[in-house]
Amino acid sequence: MDPHARSEPASTPRDVIDLFCDSALQRGLSRNTIKNYRSDLEEVIRWASRQVGNDLDWVKFIRHDLEDYRQYLRGHFRGVTANRKLAGLRAFLEWAAVEILDEGESVPELHRVETPQVSWVRPRWLRQEEQNRLLEAVRSSGNEQNRAMIMLLLYTGIRTSELCELRWKDVHITDKKGLVGVHRASAGIDVELPLNRPVRQSLIDLGYSQKKGGTGPVLLGRSGQLTRRWVEIMTRQIGERAGIPDVTPLALRNTFIANMLRLGVNPVIISDLLGDRALDLLRYYAPLEGEDLTVAVERMADRLGSEDE
Repeated sequence: MDPHARSEPASTPRDVIDLFCDSALQRGLSRNTIKNYRSDLEEVIRWASRQVGNDLDWVKFIRHDLEDYRQYLRGHFRGVTANRKLAGLRAFLEWAAVEILDEGESVPELHRVETPQVSWVRPRWLRQEEQNRLLEAVRSSGNEQNRAMIMLLLYTGIRTSELCELRWKDVHITDKKGLVGVHRASAGIDVELPLNRPVRQSLIDLGYSQKKGGTGPVLLGRSGQLTRRWVEIMTRQIGERAGIPDVTPLALRNTFIANMLRLGVNPVIISDLLGDRALDLLRYYAPLEGEDLTVAVERMADRLGSEDE
């Protein structure tokens, strides 16, 4: 055994992750950053388990398997996601060079995943028929919380982070209208989102009359505070129940924007409501379908033709 080699500071791969996360916490990193680091490193453990069928050896992984793992991320995740996971792994490698590798041993360079430059990508939103199926699936489930969650996402354009922070004191419902107040952290402003009848009813069924004005969260997670991950999982599951793949909170926000434009709502109003630039709204969400432009041009010709006669 090499007398200069450093012994593993822990007995299992997850013990090593615990030590790394403890060190990061002591250095003042935020708990959210550390949570992401842990998730990134546990992905390595899952990959190693599928590759060799046994526990990961971090030292061997760093010395021999980094490029194979990078190629795995490149093939299984979007470029942004793969590079975020690689960033977490780089932070771990800096720590490992001091704590678990041989003294003076260099860490191999871990390159970013290169992604093709895309000038314009249309966002995912649900067609009307898909929206109907999603709403039917969540109604038939009998879960009032899930119904309120889908209604809020689909009919207000609320962001996932804003949904998680929503409190009953932010909700105001009367016989004929309703509003929900949210804080736009990116712009540092508070806005009020109108609630249509289906959203109002879903919140009433969830207990608005008894809970209005309270400081408790409107939607509860497994351990109290709702999390983004929980919203993403439940939204996807409801979509799968409706036979619609890849339903996400972002897709529902996109659907809200697309619906508003289809109904002729001024993009400037939507921009003020949601915090997105009006020009970006027009660029990404309109025309909503490929044939819309053709239909519009034909209608223009018909109108001009009738005026010429």
